[in-house]
Amino acid sequence: MPPDPVSTAARLRQDLQANPLTTAILATDLPTFLLHTATTNPAHIDYVLSSTKLLLDTPSLPLINSWDSSRPNATFAKMFGVAFAEEVDNTIRGPIQVPSRDSYVAASLLGARARNMDILNTPEIVGSLADGLAFSDESLYNYKGDEAEITLIGSCLQLLGGASSLVQHQPWRFTKDSILAALECLKSSQNDILLQVSSPDIEISRC
Repeated sequence: MPPDPVSTAARLRQDLQANPLTTAILATDLPTFLLHTATTNPAHIDYVLSSTKLLLDTPSLPLINSWDSSRPNATFAKMFGVAFAEEVDNTIRGPIQVPSRDSYVAASLLGARARNMDILNTPEIVGSLADGLAFSDESLYNYKGDEAEITLIGSCLQLLGGASSLVQHQPWRFTKDSILAALECLKSSQNDILLQVSSPDIEISRC
């Protein structure tokens, strides 16, 4: 069964308030759990991210006093944000190799949903999208073969998980026309259906 976000966040909040020394542990371990959930049970990712969002918006969580001497009394949200960005960026950062396929695809889904929920937005996430779409002016690794298929799947998951926010917040970079043109150029018998589903509210016309 998927977790209930409200009750889950409430239990975590109560546990942290009763055991404040565990705040730093949860802040650094939760990102690993989120990636694990995206890998093993992706249908639950929105539920656990919603729980996380509710927890991040709680002002009364204990402060973390032993994280960094230059940043005393860190908040749970601050420490989680740093750990979460590192977890996702390290997993999604190129160059991608075939053995890391599952983690990369999971991080693509997780990054898209977290971005759409305004939990996380880092350059690595949108950079991997541009790479997967093979944008000529942004492609860093020029993936071929299996690696290209993996990064394309990751990009499609990002589009399905939050294309509207990209088009809205970075219109100079991700226009609907540029996304659709990239998807059209990348069509093949293996990914044709996924590409059509990923098209953001516009039917892809064949050349």
